[in-house]
Amino acid sequence: MNFIKQYKIQIAAIIGIVLLAVSLLVDTVQTISPNIHRAKKLIEKRLHSLEKNAETIINSTELIHVDDNYEKARAIIQKLDANKNIQFYIYKDDALVYWSTNAFIPENIDKLSEHEIHFLKEGNGFYEVKHTESKDGRFNLYALIPVYYQYAIANKFLQNGFVWNHPFLKRFIISNKEVNKTISITNNNGNYLFSIRVADNAQFVYNPYVVIIEFIGLLILFWSMYQIVKQNILRKNFKISFAIIFFICVLTDLLFNQFKLFSLTKTSLLFSSNLYASAYLGDTLGTLLIRTFLFSWSLSFLRFIDLNAIKIKNKNWLLIFPVIVYYVLIFIIQSVIQNSVISFNFYLVNTLDKYTLISLVIFGLSFSCLLFLMNWIFDQTISNKFFVYVIVFSIVGLSIGYFIGEFTDIVYSVFLLLWLLTFFLFFYYEKSFFQNNRKYRFLSNLILLSFIAFLTSVIVIFNTTKKDAEKRKYRMQELVSERDIGEEYTLMESEKFILQDNFIKSYFKNPYLSTLDLDKRINAKYFKPLTKRYNIITYTFDKDGFPLIGVSQKEFYKLNNIRFAKKVKSTSANFYYLSIKENGEKYLGYFPIKEDDTTNLGYLFVEFIPKIFNSYSAYPELLLKQKNYYDEEFDNFSYGIYDNKYLVKQKGDYEYQVSFNFPVNKHKEINQFKSNGYDHTIYFSNDKQVVLSEKNRPALSTLSVFSYMVIFFLFFFIFIDLIGFSNRFWGEDSIKNFFSGNTLQKQIQNSMIALVLFSLAVIGLVTMVYFQYQYNIYHNSRLLKKVNAVMKNVSQYYVEDFSVYGDNTFDKVIQQKIKVLSNIHALDINVYNTKGDLLQSSQGEIFKRNLVSSKMDAEAYYNLIIKQKSKYVHDEEIGKLSYLSAYQPFRSNGKVLGYFNFPYYGKQKSFQEDISYFLVALVNVYVIFLIAAALLAVFLSRSITNSLTLISDNIKGVQFGKNNKQISWKNDDEIGLLVQQYNLMLAELEKSADLLAKSEREGAWREMAKQVAHEIKNPLTPMKLSIQHLQRALKDNSPDIKELTEKISQRMIEQIDNLSNIATAFSDFAKMPQGTFQKIDMYPILFSTVDLFRETENIEINVNSFKEELFINGDKDQLMRVFTNILKNASQAIPDNKIGIIDIALEETTDDYIISIKDNGVGIAEEKRDKIFEPNFTTKNSGTGLGLAICKNIIERMNGNIWFDSVVDKHTIFYIQLPKMK
Repeated sequence: MNFIKQYKIQIAAIIGIVLLAVSLLVDTVQTISPNIHRAKKLIEKRLHSLEKNAETIINSTELIHVDDNYEKARAIIQKLDANKNIQFYIYKDDALVYWSTNAFIPENIDKLSEHEIHFLKEGNGFYEVKHTESKDGRFNLYALIPVYYQYAIANKFLQNGFVWNHPFLKRFIISNKEVNKTISITNNNGNYLFSIRVADNAQFVYNPYVVIIEFIGLLILFWSMYQIVKQNILRKNFKISFAIIFFICVLTDLLFNQFKLFSLTKTSLLFSSNLYASAYLGDTLGTLLIRTFLFSWSLSFLRFIDLNAIKIKNKNWLLIFPVIVYYVLIFIIQSVIQNSVISFNFYLVNTLDKYTLISLVIFGLSFSCLLFLMNWIFDQTISNKFFVYVIVFSIVGLSIGYFIGEFTDIVYSVFLLLWLLTFFLFFYYEKSFFQNNRKYRFLSNLILLSFIAFLTSVIVIFNTTKKDAEKRKYRMQELVSERDIGEEYTLMESEKFILQDNFIKSYFKNPYLSTLDLDKRINAKYFKPLTKRYNIITYTFDKDGFPLIGVSQKEFYKLNNIRFAKKVKSTSANFYYLSIKENGEKYLGYFPIKEDDTTNLGYLFVEFIPKIFNSYSAYPELLLKQKNYYDEEFDNFSYGIYDNKYLVKQKGDYEYQVSFNFPVNKHKEINQFKSNGYDHTIYFSNDKQVVLSEKNRPALSTLSVFSYMVIFFLFFFIFIDLIGFSNRFWGEDSIKNFFSGNTLQKQIQNSMIALVLFSLAVIGLVTMVYFQYQYNIYHNSRLLKKVNAVMKNVSQYYVEDFSVYGDNTFDKVIQQKIKVLSNIHALDINVYNTKGDLLQSSQGEIFKRNLVSSKMDAEAYYNLIIKQKSKYVHDEEIGKLSYLSAYQPFRSNGKVLGYFNFPYYGKQKSFQEDISYFLVALVNVYVIFLIAAALLAVFLSRSITNSLTLISDNIKGVQFGKNNKQISWKNDDEIGLLVQQYNLMLAELEKSADLLAKSEREGAWREMAKQVAHEIKNPLTPMKLSIQHLQRALKDNSPDIKELTEKISQRMIEQIDNLSNIATAFSDFAKMPQGTFQKIDMYPILFSTVDLFRETENIEINVNSFKEELFINGDKDQLMRVFTNILKNASQAIPDNKIGIIDIALEETTDDYIISIKDNGVGIAEEKRDKIFEPNFTTKNSGTGLGLAICKNIIERMNGNIWFDSVVDKHTIFYIQLPKMK
């Protein structure tokens, strides 16, 4: 265990390296050789599980005997198939009586039962088939398990591939043949179903487990390297530290950006130039992210380097580095916005994605670099001239940016300059004000956070506006010459049928047939979708180029020559596209009509002249190919195309006028103005005008950018502080400390902020749920209103036409009017018969492409036909597109003739837009509330705790025996009661102090008397004995009386001197004069004292080099007494048989001088050390024990400190610490 603790960093580094090596090995193996056997195992595991469930259900006794009871069959299947991953169908006498979904209905059901087919390719999918039959053979139950989807058109709603969303399977496709490089898939009975193989264009698909291992390995490795570098920096091993940092950064950059060894670098759009491309800093967004992280990781070590220890003559030059980082930061943000397809439209939340978040992380890391540098530089004392350097550096940087084309807008450039200067001033004054007022540190951080968010939002808004203008211009240039792909597809589909149409051939054989019939047939059968936009004119000529009847409006050679004109483009074998001034654009169809391959009957020309184009609803998005980001961005726009100020085409919600009448400056290529709730951009190109219109953005859309930035940077800096990456943004008052709530003030702040956050979160959640609820009600109501309007029109048509068509009226109405009603009400319409079969659809393409079957939705069928509800509205799905769908029966004389279905495809998109606008307002309000709550929490907590702080300060100032001031409090509240008790306590304390002082004085006098008596008694005893001895000698007339008298007299004088010294010592201790405190120099005092002891025998005094001026605030005589006493004790502590050495040294700190006096004497015993500074205690055989007590008293009155360190029989060191006088 101790070994692990000791080498935990090294062990972590090894674990990180091992994890990365394993992930790279697995990743490499999968890249070189896709594991097709693993794919087989995955597919069969899922299929076999579904097979068991399907067999259980279709073999259920209840289900087999369900007869044709739809409701009972539905209940049994829903009970047994909770996940709804299987499609069930029940046939009675080969007629479908139950279906669980209308997504797909199998055709040729008899073949399935006759040939025992296990696997089926039909429509847009591949299905495994499970079948059972009743004993009487009347009922057939089928369970179809979807395996693979293959759509003719793939987009975000219709995605090709296996139904199981497993990333590994994306590299494989179904093969209907067992050939080389394929592997067969079997069912749970071992029967062959299909084969799979690696797709020809298969791209590398990342393994999520490998990515997780890579991430954990990198995290552990960078943590261990961080700790190793940190330790080396603290040990002053700067060269090793910088070498490690350089090696890690270079190696990481090579692995990610050059060799692309990691999984995500091979597959993620993050490392693709399709998302972001730049020639500077990083060619992909992933590269930019890695390099920004490495740079900020490297700069984070600055906090462990003391700038004051670095010898730089003029440290103001260091300010150039944050200026450089600042301009690089701006360049990074601008580059990400301008050189990527990433959305930064924060007013449309649905357009934001993970790459927007990654971009914001890059911005956050860039700001971290700037903050690391600023904190490191401003931690030292900066001269007042620093601002001059900052201004010069900033202007130089701005000038360079101007010349390279980055900062060409004057107002924008001035803003960037002013922000930078304000930023430096903030740091300069923040260090002087907030450092000394830590209670406002949180406020300082909040200001800095808002400051950063404001800069980022301005840069984002400026550059997105600039980018949007460029994209709009490019889009309008495209629209000038844009061709409608959908229209050309309709033309291409029709041409082969026109050439084979027998009616047309008959017309050329008998030209006296009605031309109207020919036009009607061509328009109705082939070009009906285009009749709304074009006037369609037909021209017929014989094989020699002459009109079949009369005179043609256009001659053959003119029409035929159009095909070969330079500006004409062929769209297919028989159709040509050309742009014309009169109407903007048109199509021309050319058809040589032949009886057989050799006999030419004539020529048919079909000309499509554009009408004034009215707005129409586009095909649902699932009918269109996958759009790129650029196309999706203009989905919310409307546009109108004018030719010579005449409207020739329009699309979208905005209704353009037929004549161009926008107030514009014709001399400007691009014009912008607002009207009717839209923001219009107008582009002029020769005689054409293109108007691109967008709904006015919400009033708070600009503010929303700032709000989102505040939220992001708040969480970003909290995160990097919690993981220990930086503790410099929040300073000493880090997030961990801030939320620890170790003071009442912080507890109040935290409680208030937490309460506000919780309240906002709850209110926001409830508001969102309520908004969605109301939104659904609104759209349901809107849809039902349209349904009612359509049904009313159908009833009118039915009544009007009944006299003509009789019982066939309903069929005629839906055939003739369904398209008209769809266009009038801008609503798709499907009509089903009473058995749930499709009769007519305004959006037939969905059914033709087998995106949904011709059967009614199963739930709708159950509710309308089985339960006989008058209306039914619910959500349906096609692929991954979810939409609202309404059903209503049409009755005549109480009899249901059919069921109308109204799929509402626009709800999802409309909801996304509306919820985005709603979130803009919500986020802005919440950010304002959050900032206000944070400020209120800070100031309110200060206000609440000020009274407690007042009491606390007074309690801290209470001194026993002093005249302590009572607190005055006017309010009669809880604080008043506390103040009252405090004042009573002071009164009691004063009484206690008087009693204690009296008791101490009496005790002190008793102790003093006892000590004085003891000290006087000691010399009096030998004096008494000497006098008695002299008396006896005088009585006995001793012959040496004279010598004895002199001897005793001398002894008496010595004892009397001893008594005098004792009295003087006690007198000095009792007096303890305060002394005259003034500015004095310790140097001469110390050395004069040292000179007194240099003559002492067998003592050597060594003094280390001192500077000559050591100014303190003290008393010269008392300080000399301290030095004399300690030196005397040092000399007396040295045994007579030992050469004494006394070393005197000086240590200087920022605020103090520390003098050490070391001797090589006997030392002080352990048991005596606690009493060494007590009065009357001595370690010597003689002495009063008052010397060190007096020394301690003198030093403490000089605001100093005295202590010692001793080793018995080796040395004793006394330390005297005194504050400098500045």
